[in-house]
Amino acid sequence: MKQAFLVFMLMALPVIGCLADDQVMDFSGSWGFRLDPDNAGIAAQWYGSETDQILTLPGCLQEQGYGNVPGPDTVWMNPVVNS
Repeated sequence: MKQAFLVFMLMALPVIGCLADDQVMDFSGSWGFRLDPDNAGIAAQWYGSETDQILTLPGCLQEQGYGNVPGPDTVWMNPVVNS
């Protein structure tokens, strides 16, 4: 019985994966943003005001003239693991 259930689940997994494809969101376009290196945006309620900084997606900050180019001294929010 357990083997039959396992076989059924293994056959059902690819079908379940195909059903989720229609839930992809496209974020392409122009987005207003502000860099917040001092973590002051929430206290200053930046979320309630307009910004003139525009980022186009797909793309990254640095190629559009914003932010700093990451390097060996860049502080990351999550640890980087070298494999």
